[in-house]
Amino acid sequence: MAKLLAAIGALLAKTVVTAGLSLVPQPAIIIQDLPLTVASITTSTVAAAIDTTSLAATVISGPATTSLLSASAAFALVAAGGVSAGTGAVTPGLLPQVKFLSHKLTGTAKLSPASPALNAAPSPAPQVAATPMIPKATSAITPAPTAAAGKTVVTTASFLNATTLSLKEDRDGPYEAVLTTAPADGTPFIWGLGQSTIDGSGGVPSFSVSSTCNPIPNMPLVTDTDQNPTFSVRTTYTCTIGLAALSGSDQSVHTKQFTFATDPGQFIIIPPSSMDTVLNSSNNQGGFVFDNEDTEPVTVTGFAINVSYTALNTGQGPLVLRFLDPVSGAPLTDYHLENLALDPTTQYTHTGTDIQIPVSFTIPASSQKLLPIELLGVHTVSITGVNPAVTITLQTVSTNPSDAKTILGQAQISWSCEVPTTSYDPNATSGALASGLACQ
Repeated sequence: MAKLLAAIGALLAKTVVTAGLSLVPQPAIIIQDLPLTVASITTSTVAAAIDTTSLAATVISGPATTSLLSASAAFALVAAGGVSAGTGAVTPGLLPQVKFLSHKLTGTAKLSPASPALNAAPSPAPQVAATPMIPKATSAITPAPTAAAGKTVVTTASFLNATTLSLKEDRDGPYEAVLTTAPADGTPFIWGLGQSTIDGSGGVPSFSVSSTCNPIPNMPLVTDTDQNPTFSVRTTYTCTIGLAALSGSDQSVHTKQFTFATDPGQFIIIPPSSMDTVLNSSNNQGGFVFDNEDTEPVTVTGFAINVSYTALNTGQGPLVLRFLDPVSGAPLTDYHLENLALDPTTQYTHTGTDIQIPVSFTIPASSQKLLPIELLGVHTVSITGVNPAVTITLQTVSTNPSDAKTILGQAQISWSCEVPTTSYDPNATSGALASGLACQ
């Protein structure tokens, strides 16, 4: 009987696997102790138990303990007599107790046709349940990274499409056009109509620049540092800007049209360019210049001032500020300073803030006028180390129309003098008397 079983095992091993095999770690056959006759083990049974395509694990159930063995070990077990005599059942305890899956059969294995059963006697069919192998986790396939994308190619058309126009008001009244190009990537590029070319930098190509405007703007002189044209106030313009690339396949002129309206002009108040600032006891003259840069007249209806005076004697008579009409020179209003409060922070000084001066005078369009101011009734006090002084600072201006763009440009005037510390010497070359700054 032992020889017969060995022969059967050898025959099955030879019949089932005839080609070169290699061992790769994979799930093995799981066999439990079960009533299996030798006659029921055929090449068909083994072929059914071993899926040579997927080589998934196969479970052959039975009523006893479970053992694990590889496909090649199963054939060796049969050949070695691991089947009991008489019943042909697998003998418990002869199968190795394996806790890890064995090896997968790979290669060009060929299966011969199933052989007829050696014993025709029926035997209980084994319960076979296929357990699909859980696939081994694999990493997702990630495409190879591509090269970093470069900056967006700037063309003449895209450069113009990304360009906007804004207005900047100059100090002397008119407006300048400021062109800003914001590309899809990169820093906004600022340029002007005074440029004949745009030099490529920061990813911006080089372009030639041309422009036409209707009506024609104010063109600068050749000797002017700023060669940008200026646009008059309260005027609507239409400008067409042309760009042509200086290199590349497309060097044609691309254009974009802008239509815009300028705002009202500025109404600027500044001190006069020159005035006598030495304080004297007779008549001190000064004032403020009202410069109307608008194309419409502006009427001044009042203003607010701050006033301070130091080391003056108001006990001998009134100390008066007189405001005169810019056109006729006639008095508009007087304001008395002798009642100003003593300033607690500055010795010998009196101050007044937000003093309202009601007036009414008109500055024609595109013109300027001086508002004359006189300081009357000055009596200085000789205090060592303290110089008499009077300061007037313009705070606010009320106008008609009320939307005039009023700008106060250092609107402050002052008079002062120095108290002589020595007697008058016509030959002196230094000191208050020699410099002409002495109080008179």
